[in-house]
Amino acid sequence: MNDDTKRLREAARDYVVDPPVTTMSSKRQITLPAEVVRHLGLKPGAKLAVYVVDGTIVLRHRPGTWLEYVTSGPPGMTKNEVDAYLRELRGQDEEHAQQIEGDAYIAADED
Repeated sequence: MNDDTKRLREAARDYVVDPPVTTMSSKRQITLPAEVVRHLGLKPGAKLAVYVVDGTIVLRHRPGTWLEYVTSGPPGMTKNEVDAYLRELRGQDEEHAQQIEGDAYIAADED
């Protein structure tokens, strides 16, 4: 799937699903929708880490101490769900590594 198709699908999904929407003020401030704040259990003064991933703004709650940050999993996930997710990611990494290794062998054969 090319980048244009991917962007079109994401835009269509966002309008069909009708997610909560916020508007940026002239001071570049946003107000998080109440349902999102409640779902994540955020309190006034909560710190949020801000990332840009593939053109999408991602906010992640950042606990006060390093230990809390390291031991906190993704919001709403149990330990078993986190473990399963990590196993899935590791499997994808292994598949990717094998693909890269195979591509390197093909390139070497062509020389």
